[in-house]
Amino acid sequence: MKYAENILGTIGNTPLVKMNVLTKDLPCLVLAKYETFNPGNSVKDRMALQMIEDAEADGRLQPGGTIIEGTSGNTGMGLALAGIIKGYKCVFVLADKQSKEKMDILRAVGAEVVVCPTSVEPEDPRSYYSVSKRLSEETPNSWYVNQYDNPSNCKAHFLSTGPEIWEQTDGKITHFVVGVGTGGTISGVGKYLKEIHKRRIPKHLNEKRNEPAFNRTGSYGGQFHFDYPGLKNKVMFAMGGYGGQAILIDMENSRILVVNSLHYNNKKYKYNYKKLLHDPFKKGFN
Repeated sequence: MKYAENILGTIGNTPLVKMNVLTKDLPCLVLAKYETFNPGNSVKDRMALQMIEDAEADGRLQPGGTIIEGTSGNTGMGLALAGIIKGYKCVFVLADKQSKEKMDILRAVGAEVVVCPTSVEPEDPRSYYSVSKRLSEETPNSWYVNQYDNPSNCKAHFLSTGPEIWEQTDGKITHFVVGVGTGGTISGVGKYLKEIHKRRIPKHLNEKRNEPAFNRTGSYGGQFHFDYPGLKNKVMFAMGGYGGQAILIDMENSRILVVNSLHYNNKKYKYNYKKLLHDPFKKGFN
């Protein structure tokens, strides 16, 4: 018999479905990977489970512990499902701009939901960034997930999503297009595809221009002005990074820049590069 030991065994192995109407004028085959087939209804189930398993393995998450995370909903659902199976309590901090339905469903699966005001600075003790960190410091036997800086986020997609796409396309994939939130999916899948493929596969970011992305201080993303020699007053996007780095998207010149650290100025909303690590487009990345 073939069956999953529990609901966590149904995460991944989502289908590829041919897109027809939206791509009818394109000369290529375009496939969509339906991550809504995951039990938590999103791709975030993959990294939620990976982050928990890695935290268990190195002792950050102990039996009977409490998982604490700031979330917009999807990551929280993935963490909550794993928490149910593994016996962890979950506390999720959401901004008040999130829908009531998201909050209700997290409560329905047993999580405690703490709601924080959106219209405060990141450093404000009421912000959901500050509250998440404070709760993790005050709660005994707790683990703060920190999905944006957690390398297991990227690892999950390197180990599962990337190999699935490669196998499902018989290794014929030429382009990978993905929406960007934390940056984990494009980082993990892109790394896998580049390593297994002899030639580099173009990755295309699909970041919503008016959606908050990510920056190193925890403030809301979107468009910001950056000062750096040769790039003064460029408008860029800040998004998730790993290992103490951050990724900047130069929309004007279609470049991805990786920087070592960013400094935030509340009044002027400016960032300054500490060190430009590399620019992949200089090596022919299109």
